[in-house]
This record gives sequence, C-alpha cells and structure tokens, in this order.
Amino acid sequence: MSNEQQTPTEDDLKKLPRLAIVAFAARCARRALPISEASSVTTPSELKAINEAISQSEQAACGGNIAAYASLDAAMHDARGAAYGRAANAADDVVKAWRGALNAPVDIDAQSVAPAQVACDRARAVANSITAAYAARIAAIEEANTVKAAACAAYSAYHAHVYAAIASFDYDSPRKAIQAMWRDYKLLLAGTKEHGWTDETPVPPSFFGPMWPEGDPEGWPPTETGNSDAATTQTPGEDKP
Repeated sequence: MSNEQQTPTEDDLKKLPRLAIVAFAARCARRALPISEASSVTTPSELKAINEAISQSEQAACGGNIAAYASLDAAMHDARGAAYGRAANAADDVVKAWRGALNAPVDIDAQSVAPAQVACDRARAVANSITAAYAARIAAIEEANTVKAAACAAYSAYHAHVYAAIASFDYDSPRKAIQAMWRDYKLLLAGTKEHGWTDETPVPPSFFGPMWPEGDPEGWPPTETGNSDAATTQTPGEDKP
C-alpha cells in the first residue's frame, strides 16, 4: 500500500472494483465541496453544476445509469476554467503586491502582501475543489478513465484542503482529510475482499459513515454534507437497520 501521507494512487485504486472506485472519487469531491460553497467568488451556476456532478457520481456508484449530459459537462468545464482563471489573476495580484512592497520607500512589510496571498490561496482551493468534482464525474461516465480520474479527484480534493488551510492558517483540515481518505479506501478494500464485490456491486454514500470520523476540522464551513454522527457504515447489499 502507498505512503498514507499521500493520496491513494492509481495502483491502490486498481485493487477496487469499478463502482467502489467511483464511490471513492465522489466521496473525495463531496468532502471538499464546502470549500467552494463557502467561497464568495463561486457563482450560483458553478455551485449548481458542482453539486449535480457529485450527486450523479454518487448515483453512478449506486449502480444508477447516468448519461454524459452535454449541458452539465459544458457547465463543469466552464466552472473549472473560470476557477483557474480567478486563481491565475489572484497569483498576478500577489506578484503586483510584492513589487509594490519592494518599490516602497520604506522597509518591506510582508504583511502588506498577506491579503493578496490569502485571496490567491482561497482561489486555488476553490479551483481544486471544482477539479475534484469534475474528475469524479469523469470517473463515473468514462469507464476507461475511471482509475485515473478517481486518483485525480483524491489529489485535487486534498490540495483544496491544503490551500484552504494555508489561507486560514489552520493546518488541521489537510491532516484530517487525508486520514479520512485512507479510511474510506480501506473500508472499500475490506468490503471488496470480505464480500467478493464485483464491478457491478453498488456502493451508496451511506456505506462510508461520517464524512469526518474525528469531527469537522476547526472552522470548517457548516454544510448538510459534512460530518454526520448519525451515519453508519453499511455493507452494500445489506438492509438498513
């Protein structure tokens, strides 16, 4: 198994059946979703597309038949492009802020650059959050790219947490996120080995249990899709208690 300080790799994910991989990708994207929801720059149309993409990925993991809707695919493509455009513009603002500080007739004050850097990190966090949702949808609708897209979803979701943590000076979220990812992966791997899952075995979101097993990270945005102590881990195919 890979280094658990990093996100699960393609080789790790290849040990899972297809719908379990899709479920993992959707789970990673869902965990990072509040970063986009809490951002003041994410537009309503972008949030609608992100939520629909993740929901459809979850539906696909349950065995549902989803289609490659051109309108949703275009909306996700546009949302991702807009997010990275905002991140690029924010990075330019950081450079301008540093140039201004360097050219000032007084000693350089790094604090004067901080607002631009925070805005840049937040923009990068949102861009990675949206990419995670985009990749989860690709994992669901393109069977040939399921493994690669799921690995991208995990990687992007993790870096969304990293940039969000840097912007807020709180480094609890990335640690909890990667621990939760590996917990999800191990649950799926155990289910595969113990219950003989196949590529057609549905894996609903309820299988995983709480989104944040240790509790929400400090300062985490409130969301209906966040931690749920009432959720229980359920083996696919079992009836709910």
